[in-house]
Amino acid sequence: MSSHDRIRLIGPLFAIMRRRRWWWIALSLYVVGIFLVPTLAAHSGTAAASSLDKVYHAAEYFGLAVLATTAARQRSRAFLLCVLIAVVDEAHQLLLPLRQADVLDLAADAAGIVLGFASTHAVLLWCRARRILAKRRSGKDK
Repeated sequence: MSSHDRIRLIGPLFAIMRRRRWWWIALSLYVVGIFLVPTLAAHSGTAAASSLDKVYHAAEYFGLAVLATTAARQRSRAFLLCVLIAVVDEAHQLLLPLRQADVLDLAADAAGIVLGFASTHAVLLWCRARRILAKRRSGKDK
């Protein structure tokens, strides 16, 4: 399969994902996963402390921040949504057996959120710069 054929196959997927409601659906499912996975692990008795716990928290909220930034029109609202979810998640852990709320977990969540927003912003700036350069180049060719 040539790269042109792959692009033709992937193109409709990107066209669908450009619609904001699909990003909100993906974000909603991700948030459900954030609350569901620890609940299932705690009730099955497999919630064990790991040395990589903070890395997992940061990675989890990095993904949340990327989805929220993509779904929301206003980044400030997306940021507040991510912070609210992090705080509610830590409060939720107080109710679970074998789990505990931890300020360091919240700090790892915040680090993931900040890295997710910064990465998304950097990618958006890079894409915008490429578009501007492409327009300038096409204008010179004429």
